[in-house]
Amino acid sequence: FALCKILSRREYKTDGDQELLAYAFANLVSTFTQGGPISAPLARSYIYKVTNAKTQVGAVVGSVVILCILLF
Repeated sequence: FALCKILSRREYKTDGDQELLAYAFANLVSTFTQGGPISAPLARSYIYKVTNAKTQVGAVVGSVVILCILLF
């Protein structure tokens, strides 16, 4: 299944091959622009969906938790 199909709230017509090609193209472009690798954060996105996170506060809280773990 494509990530967009798993996380969508409605039944959209999705194509997993197109999503895979988009990730590949983004990784290819990032190699020439000194960017980091692109991936699908499926676990984090699924947790946001299950907990009904509506804003970016969940991402901020998660970042702070990871920062505290790395520092201590």
